[in-house]
Formats: sequence, C-alpha cells, structure tokens
Amino acid sequence: MHTVGGIRQGSRTYIAALAARLPAAAPDLDFVFYVTPAGRDEAARLAGDAPNVAIRDIPAGRFARLVFPFPWRLGREVDVFHCQYIAPLVPTVPCVITLHDILHETMPQYFPRGLSRLMRLLYPLSARRAAMVLTVSDYCRGEIVRRYGVAPERVAFVHSGLDAAFSPVADAAALAGMRRRLGIPEGRYILSLGRIEPRKNLPGLVAAYRLVRERLGAAAPLLVIAGPDDGLFADFGRQVRDSGGGEGIVFCGGVAQADLPALYSDAAVFAYPSFGEGFGLPVLEAMGCGAPVVAGSAPAVPEVAGDAALFVDRPTRPVWPRRLCGCSATRSWRRICGAVGLSGQRGLTGTARWPWPLPPTAGLRPGNRGHDARPSLLRRSRLRRDSGQCRAAGRRAGRGRPGDGPGRLGRHHRGRAGRGLCPHRLRHHAHLCQNRPQPQ
Repeated sequence: MHTVGGIRQGSRTYIAALAARLPAAAPDLDFVFYVTPAGRDEAARLAGDAPNVAIRDIPAGRFARLVFPFPWRLGREVDVFHCQYIAPLVPTVPCVITLHDILHETMPQYFPRGLSRLMRLLYPLSARRAAMVLTVSDYCRGEIVRRYGVAPERVAFVHSGLDAAFSPVADAAALAGMRRRLGIPEGRYILSLGRIEPRKNLPGLVAAYRLVRERLGAAAPLLVIAGPDDGLFADFGRQVRDSGGGEGIVFCGGVAQADLPALYSDAAVFAYPSFGEGFGLPVLEAMGCGAPVVAGSAPAVPEVAGDAALFVDRPTRPVWPRRLCGCSATRSWRRICGAVGLSGQRGLTGTARWPWPLPPTAGLRPGNRGHDARPSLLRRSRLRRDSGQCRAAGRRAGRGRPGDGPGRLGRHHRGRAGRGLCPHRLRHHAHLCQNRPQPQ
C-alpha cells in the first residue's frame, strides 16, 4: 500500500478501494497494510476502526522492498502478500500480484527505453512466480497469458469499480467552488483528465480543439486539461503546455479526489483520446457523473464504456473535431446526449453494474471464476507453515520421554507423539492446527 498517498491515479484508486473494503468483506482474515510514513494517515483513514487491520512501515528504497530486508519480514508476518506490478525478488510467502496493464509490451514507443527494459525483466518474472495474477480487463488478461506464458487458470480479471461519490453534482455552490479552486473560468468546457504522458495523446486533442475554435469561434467551449505531470515525461509535459497555451485552454494540474465529481459533472463533454489503456477509469468516472464521453477505441476503453460512449476509431483522424463540435455546441443534457448518439441516461445507468469488486479474494478463497475447490492460497500457506513447524519441533524434541502419551490430542498428532514429540510442544502445535482451516 505504499502508493496510497498523493493524487489518485488508477493504481492508487484501486489499492485504496481494496483497503477500504477488504477487511469488512473478510472479517475472518487479518490484514497488514504496509505503508511509507507519508501514507500512514491515509491508511489509517481507509482502515477505519476495523479490528482485523494492522498498519506497519515499509522500507522506502526499492532494494529494501524487493530484496532485503522486507521479503524476510513478510515470511514472519503474513501468509499471503498482495502487491501491484512487481513482487519481492526473494520469494518468502505466496504472492498475489495485480498487473493493471503491460502496455510497455504492446506500445513500447510510449515508454522511456530504460524503464521499458526494467519492466520487461521484472513484470514477467513476478507474474510467473505469483500464485495468482489479477488484472482489470479481459484485454489485459489475454495479453498476460499470451506474452508471459502464465497458465490461464492463474490469471483472473475483475473490472475496477466506481465509487459511489461519482454521481452527478447539481449544487451550484459546489460547482462554483470547484471552478474557483481549479482556476476554470465561467462557461462550458471540454474536459480531459489523466496523467500527462505521450500515451494519452494530448497533442492530438489540442490540435483537434484548435479546429473546434476555428469552426465555432466565440461559441467554442474551453478545453480543460487536468492531471498531474509524470516525472518520467517532464520534457513531454513542458512541450504539451507550451504548444497548448493558446486561447481557451486551461491546465489545472492534479485534481484532489473531492473535486473530481464536480469537475466531471460540469463538463459539456469528456474527451479521452488515449492510444491505449489497461482499463480507463476516468471514462467510467465521467459516465457515473453524467458527462457524455468521446473516446478513442484503443484497448481496453470499449470494454469499459460499452455502448454508452461515442468512439473514434483512430485518435489522429480529423473526425475528432467534428465529434467535439457536435457534443459541445448544444446546451441541454438531452440534446448533448443526442449529439453524441447516446440515449438519455445510458451513461448513468451503464455504471450501475460497476460497484467495487474485491479482486484479491480471488487468490485467497476457492471457487472464484470457475477455479476448483482446492484449498485457497491462504489455507495452503498456513498448512505448509504449520506442518513445517510440526516437523521442525519433532526434530528438536526427538529426545522426549518414552512414556509421554498423546493425551486428548487429535489423530493428526497422535502418531507424532508416539515418535517422541514432547506433550508441551504437541499441545502447542495441535492448537495451531485446530485454529487453521483444514484441507478439503
């Protein structure tokens, strides 16, 4: 959970949603949230008063997290470890990893060369070692299976969900306060939201918007570009700001989570011309807030929006200005929906099927998505650990007195007692196993 703080992005929204929901969904399990000191307050807020959550520090450096000493702590403190993207390089417990995308494999031109090499080395290694791989779209699941050679039954996809806060905001004071905080002038606007990086195709959107202004003149809406800069693409971010500094374009920077519903709700249209996504959470959030969506048809956005958005086959085609003009030239909600080919409340009702699921339980419990009923990862891990403890105790206690009997211990331990395991240790390990799930 070390990524839980700061401006929310896809992976941070995902891990925060799980942290807020998993403890209540599995009250019989104990959870440990590993966070950096900067994220401790946010982790405590997400955990609330859940009695089955402990919050512990995680080392700040990558070597400490991936190699030493953190992996060795995991072996002492947890039964199963869930993380995103890269698992510890020293495996000490079963790992469940979430890969939100592997776009560096399918679209390497949009990633720095050094970073791409590192991800090509560590992502497949983590995926192949993991006891279960989770992802957020069927498209990503297929790519992971095909490119990394992971067995299909070990890769499960569960779509990300939509927080209940993402619903239409009609309060005039809330909308005005949002505009004031973000520096958005009065008037209609086209909204683009996402991290500023080459894959998001912002230069293409800026070029399309300039054509919109040429066609509509003074009636053209603003273009609001919201989202944090990515340190890996600092030069690209400066280029976008320099080239997009024309009339009618507003750069908001990163937006606080509390302002997002109002920002989406007040938009005339939400534009998402990305070249590729693992999921496309902003599209879902915009739909939940009632904003008409125009998006590129690159993976996996159509999987998210279905028939509730208008798609442009190729983000660089000149059809983008026409779509934006059609969406933003009308004022009423019904006319906007008609302009983009949506029917009334389709975008709003389409999001009703997107509550936040609980993906990591796919790896912790049997019977999910057609998996067989074999013991879960958590159960198998505990059984292996307990049996190892019993064997180790047996070796250490081989000098027990011949007359020591099994007492009231179960059949599993009776044979061990006959081989010289002392009653004190025997009772201790019987207690362990009586409190662990047994194999089916």
